[in-house]
This record gives sequence, structure tokens and C-alpha cells, in this order.
Amino acid sequence: MKGIARALLALIVGAGLLAGGAGCDSQEEDPAQLRVINAAPGAGPIDFFIDFELFTRSLSFRNATTYLRWDPGLRRLEARPAGSQTALATQEVLIAEDQARTIIVAGSTNAETLLLIEDDRSTPPGSQTRLRAVHAAPNVSSFTLTAQDESGASTFNTTLSSLGSTSPFFPTPPGNYTIEVRPPSGAPITLTQTLDTGIRYLLVVTNSVAFVIADA
Repeated sequence: MKGIARALLALIVGAGLLAGGAGCDSQEEDPAQLRVINAAPGAGPIDFFIDFELFTRSLSFRNATTYLRWDPGLRRLEARPAGSQTALATQEVLIAEDQARTIIVAGSTNAETLLLIEDDRSTPPGSQTRLRAVHAAPNVSSFTLTAQDESGASTFNTTLSSLGSTSPFFPTPPGNYTIEVRPPSGAPITLTQTLDTGIRYLLVVTNSVAFVIADA
């Protein structure tokens, strides 16, 4: 009987160790903070998995998840059409401790890819807001971005030179802004955006549209 009891105890302990690898169960490492953005116009809603564990379900284009805590380590990322078992894009990536990262599902139909960028979730200085941009358009080589406030004053002017590249973080006063995203050829993308005090914003530029994600 003692041998059976010891065997059962070993199985229980082993099962607990295996369960600790998923989600955020680790007590010894500072968890990472991860969020996912659907920036693939033709993909429709997506399900996203980390190490085959569901991270988010039916995430629509131009939408983002909140940040979720996740154990650091080598992780397998996978995007699928919502409700499907077929992968749109997969990637293995090493997630560091206490790191905030955004995972972007980008690309056109049947040519989706995953982009990862490191985030700075610190509070914008003073009474300012903060804006950053990311290139998520596989079919466009580069973009030039400008933003003007209501008085017409320019608040930033920057270039995204390649897929996955990001701009600096631009602290700027809150207010209403007109943002222009200009590719090397063709018509620019123009949008208006209200930026609020103390909020961080990410401008995501795809092949055909640009949109802004707020991170409080």
C-alpha cells in the first residue's frame, strides 16, 4: 500500500509541474505581458494560440486584446481563422521575463505573417500622451508618417523603412490630430485621431488602411 501511495504522489506532483508551463503559473520568474493585434485585412476574425493554448478567440481586424501575463521562455505562436484548425501563421519566439510585447498578425489573404515588437508601458511624461507607429504592410516597402495638431503644427515626422519596423515613442500634448501615412507611390492614408492625456497609442499601418490602438 505504501508503494501505491508513493506512486500516486509522484503522479500528482508530476502533473503539477507540467501544468506550470502554460499561461502564467510560475512563481519563480516575472511573467511577460503579451497582447495580440489583428492587422491582416483578409484574414477575418482569428483565434490565437500560444503553445497550443488558446490566448484569444475571434479577434476581429483592427482590434487588440488586453495585455495578459504569460510565463517567459521559448513559445510557439499560432494564428488560425476563427473556429478553424488550420494555421494562418506560426512562429517560435523567446519571450523574456518581465517584458511587454505586442504580437501583430499581418499580411494579405493566404500570406499572413507574425510580427513582434517590444513595448514600453511606462506612463507618458507630465500631462502628455504618447504615439508610436509600426509597419505591418508586407506589400509596401516603406512609409513616411506625419501628424499635425488642430493649429497645423507638426508633432512628428518619421519613416518606417521595412516590415516590422517601428517609430520612436513620440510624447505629445493631448488633442485632435490629423495623421498622414504616405507610401512611396499612390495615395496617402489619412486619419484623424484624438489623443488623451496619459494614454499610449500604437498606429498600425497595413497594406490598405491605418488604425490606432489605445493602451491605457
